[in-house]
Amino acid sequence: MYECDYDSNQTVLYQYLESEKWDSVPSRIKEFPTEVRTWIKRQDGLKIKWRMLPLHAAILFNAPHSVIEALLDAYQESIKCQDDMGMLPLHLVLRRSEPDHETVDLIMNRYPGAVIVKDSKGRTPTVVANNFRNLETETRDAENTITNEERITPFATILPSEDGDIETIVEEPGTEEKIQSLQNVFQSQIYDSLNKGTCEMTFVHQETEKFVLTLMSVLKESHFEHMKYTKMENERQSTLNNILKDDIVGLKRQLKESQEQCDLYKTIMKGSKRKYEHANSAIESMTHIHEQLADHMLRQRREVEAAHMARCKIIRDLLHKEDHDYSMETKAGEVSTELMNSLKTPTSRQGQNKHSDSSILQLKSIPESKDHDITDDISAFSEMTQNISEDSGLPFHTLKI
Repeated sequence: MYECDYDSNQTVLYQYLESEKWDSVPSRIKEFPTEVRTWIKRQDGLKIKWRMLPLHAAILFNAPHSVIEALLDAYQESIKCQDDMGMLPLHLVLRRSEPDHETVDLIMNRYPGAVIVKDSKGRTPTVVANNFRNLETETRDAENTITNEERITPFATILPSEDGDIETIVEEPGTEEKIQSLQNVFQSQIYDSLNKGTCEMTFVHQETEKFVLTLMSVLKESHFEHMKYTKMENERQSTLNNILKDDIVGLKRQLKESQEQCDLYKTIMKGSKRKYEHANSAIESMTHIHEQLADHMLRQRREVEAAHMARCKIIRDLLHKEDHDYSMETKAGEVSTELMNSLKTPTSRQGQNKHSDSSILQLKSIPESKDHDITDDISAFSEMTQNISEDSGLPFHTLKI
């Protein structure tokens, strides 16, 4: 026997039945035939809330006739299996408000003995059908149905409400026991009277009248309790409906506010995204400008360094040239001084002429400065030679340069 727990490892076949995926059931049966004979149960600790086969579940979920037939073909013995309440598939089919006659015929043809099998309350399928048609039947609502509410296991009375909906009122426990107890007492009194031979029609009539009155009292009390409970249930349902309506209104309002907030957040995000893009663009532009400025400053620094080096070189060259020119001028002055001193001391004419010639030659041997003005040098030399000629008594034109 295969068995699985609804909360932890229910079969895929049962999931298809619960979600009414009827088209997927036949292929699942062919692929995994063991799931057809797997019992699905739900427990609360050690207490079993409900237990059934996929065939029972298919009938409870109002599956089509083709699905029920496919389940029967895959597992013939499931038609004889009773659920946790002792009900056969025939019990469940006849509990429907509109039983499927094809399904009823199918079950009756394959298991005719089902009509005499009793459930855990001692009711045959025909009794269950009659009770339902009289609006007094047992209802059960598996937790794995569409409403996902707790399954009702005790007997219940189904009564129509004022608005036409079906209200499920749980029958007060003890009513059937009271009636059965009254019936047993009445029968035992009659049997005792018969056994003692004192049974008279008057006694039987009195006991019967007493039994009927007591029975009527019990039924009235039960009916009153039912009405009271029905009123309480209707009030509770009305209160719950009002609460649900208020909750729905509140949820709609919250949903609207959430949507408005979402729209606001989207607008803010769009604005932030645009600002972020502008900031990125500005940063990229500033980075580019910074790179250009850095390149320009590097070029300027190189140019300044090159200009500084050129200026230093020019200054060094000028200082060197100035030192050279100063030394030349000093040397020329010394030669001129010597020449003038030699001319002031009279000697022989020839000696003077030779001395003059040698002095003049020495003057000729002094290198000229490239940067001196030639006119200044000529004027200075002319003045010097004129002075020499006056001191020696020789004409100026006789001196040779």
